[in-house]
Amino acid sequence: MVSFNRTIAEYERNPDFCDAHFWEKEATGTIDLFKYAAWLVDGKPRPIGRQKTYTSEEQKAKKRAADLERIHEETKTANEIGEIPFKTINWERRLACKNDQMLFEKTYLPTICEKPNADYHIILAERIAETIQNGGRQAILLPRGGGKTMKCRSGAAHGILYGRIRWGYNLSANEQQAKETMETLKTWFSKNPILLEDFPEICFPLSILGTKHTGSVVRSQTFQGVKTNVVWGNEEFRCPSLILPEDVALWYQEHDPESVKKVVLDPSQPENYFWIPTSSYAIFSSQGIQSGIRGGNVTHPQTLASIRPNFVILDDIQNDQTAASMVSVSKLEGIINNAVSYLAKPGEPIALLMPCTVIESDDLADTYGDPEKKPEWRGIRVPMITQWPKGMDNVVISQETETAKLWLEYAEIRRKSLRKHGDIRDATEFYKTHQTLMDEGFTVSWDARFYPNEVSAIQHAMNLRFSNHQSFLSNMQQVGKNVLTATEQKIRWSDFCEKMADYDKGTVPADTQRLVAYIDIQAEYFAYVVLAVSFDLSCCFIADYGTFPDFKMANYRRRQANSWRLLTKSYMAARMLPGSREKLNIDDVYTWGLRSLLDDLFARPYIRADENNTILHIHHIALDAQEGIEHLNHLSKPL
Repeated sequence: MVSFNRTIAEYERNPDFCDAHFWEKEATGTIDLFKYAAWLVDGKPRPIGRQKTYTSEEQKAKKRAADLERIHEETKTANEIGEIPFKTINWERRLACKNDQMLFEKTYLPTICEKPNADYHIILAERIAETIQNGGRQAILLPRGGGKTMKCRSGAAHGILYGRIRWGYNLSANEQQAKETMETLKTWFSKNPILLEDFPEICFPLSILGTKHTGSVVRSQTFQGVKTNVVWGNEEFRCPSLILPEDVALWYQEHDPESVKKVVLDPSQPENYFWIPTSSYAIFSSQGIQSGIRGGNVTHPQTLASIRPNFVILDDIQNDQTAASMVSVSKLEGIINNAVSYLAKPGEPIALLMPCTVIESDDLADTYGDPEKKPEWRGIRVPMITQWPKGMDNVVISQETETAKLWLEYAEIRRKSLRKHGDIRDATEFYKTHQTLMDEGFTVSWDARFYPNEVSAIQHAMNLRFSNHQSFLSNMQQVGKNVLTATEQKIRWSDFCEKMADYDKGTVPADTQRLVAYIDIQAEYFAYVVLAVSFDLSCCFIADYGTFPDFKMANYRRRQANSWRLLTKSYMAARMLPGSREKLNIDDVYTWGLRSLLDDLFARPYIRADENNTILHIHHIALDAQEGIEHLNHLSKPL
């Protein structure tokens, strides 16, 4: 009976084969028992009648179909990641780090900082974890190299692995910095063996990609025949979205109920459900701040839920140039306030971290780190030297105390040692001899931060100060390098307005003794200014200014003005050659333009505001001919 059932099944699968062997379908639908018995004994065919033949084209088609089926099966096997090593998870270790970012770093990322952590690192890790958990805005103002960026990156990894970050964004000052953050997280998730052990639902599918991080390989990866939906790009990665076997999901739930979730797509059919990790399909993107940021919206491939960013790192988004420009600072503020702050889903909190360094007073970092200016932002502001001894501060080292005097002497010994040896060995020996007194009154934020050729963090900080005072203030002290000019007298707008004289155009002050002019030679125009001065310079008045040719506009940019080619066009118009293709001699253009402007300036009358209304003319004209000096040298004698 078993054999007969086997025969029936064989016929259903391949009737041609069975017909050729022993099934006499054409007759009565019965079996030739002799041939059937022989087939059962040795499995060899006992054909009866005529076998079916195939044409050469049919044979080729069958071979192609067989080859395609074989390739398909091989591809399925190659793309399948196989069994995930769930049993390697050390739940005690994983759960201990769940709500402790510092322990997470020590356990899983021990190499991100080789020196012992400072006290502010512990506070910072707590603030980052709290911000990710509950939402909020945190400005992090630390010295350069103080660990602010790495703490934010580890916070992002911690939040993604424990399912708290659904979509994280990193925004940097430029694309290169953004790429560095992306590569760091990708390396941690795909090559960290401890993370692989405790978070296989994320790290195992990424680790087996190996070097095959091509789009086709990543897109084709499967787990139990279902795509993992991994994205592994240069600007974005998306974690695997695995449908877990129920026994595995229940095992996860037994150890950490928040590590998995049960998904029911149709509430009317609660019996149809599946399990996924809480961290399933977490997204991390990284780009430059100027790349254009607007709300993203991605659909989860299994739960069909909408995913929007709920975490953003604003990583040192200002540089020296933007910090010095209030216009640039205002633009960055606009991006943060109008784009970044509204990335999250309506009604859901967003976590914003801004690791930054003060470069100038009132720059972006200084503004967001000041609770008076930005009360919605919490700020951590930590300088390298948190307390100075008497007689010393961020600006001056006086002669008032013995400690200050020793540091001044140290600075001189250091300077001589660098010139003599190329290093600071003599200064270090001096510091070792007087360290107790020289350290008196100092407090530094990170005791472990100093170079191998230095003795302490205090010496390291003072070496940075003596090396470049302005850089030390802006990069290490969080006060802005312009604090050095705080004691200098500055011209205020009100002071400037008081110095303005109210004269009609063409009229100069009564104490004017000479009119002089200055001409700046540009590629396609000349800019000039006329000054009314007295011999002792007690009078210095701007009598006139403008351009040749006349732009007839108050504001312009040099590059823009040169692109207009007004000097060349005016020369051609004067020679009545508009639109001519004649090759111009640049010497002729400059000579014509300068003679025209000089004739005009020398001829202009200016009225001195004395009792006689004396008429004055320009006495001297200076030329700044950087752009066209080679074309004007021959004019010096006739001019």
